[in-house]
Amino acid sequence: VKGGTIKSTTEEAGRRCIYNYGKMIIDGVKFEQYCATKGAAINNEGKMTIKDATVDAVYYSIWNSGANAEMTIDGGTYTTTNDTNVLWSYCVNCLNGAKLTINNGTFTGNHGVVAATSGAEVILNGGTYHCTATYTGNSDWALYANDGKITYDAANCKITNANPAGISITENGGVITTK
Repeated sequence: VKGGTIKSTTEEAGRRCIYNYGKMIIDGVKFEQYCATKGAAINNEGKMTIKDATVDAVYYSIWNSGANAEMTIDGGTYTTTNDTNVLWSYCVNCLNGAKLTINNGTFTGNHGVVAATSGAEVILNGGTYHCTATYTGNSDWALYANDGKITYDAANCKITNANPAGISITENGGVITTK
């Protein structure tokens, strides 16, 4: 998929702009996801490479899930703006054994930025990660590992949070390390 804009404008819960089970390369596409009660702009359960996308989502920007899910992100801008404290959502959610490598890009989320849960593995080689939440809760962290693993390059990643207490957290055997 190259160029253009893909929108999910319905308020029906669970709608996505793209749902991938196979192999897909996304290059220079803009995604807009408007549903605040579930869904993701990009949902991957296969093999996916994203190059320089722009994602404006109310709920999840990226949902990468399943033992067969492998995703690489090379640049772009990813924003999740959900502002309710009841329905939280990460900008990038990696779960259920999925693998994710981010080589660069700008990632902003109100209820967390990058999550690795349920055996997922995330590698951050570069980029900017900022959580805009000014309150604390169970998901308002720039990096969150719950029975998952996040490894980041401290020299090439800028990780910040509007709430200084919320840079990162691990739970249930989750691991966050630098390389």
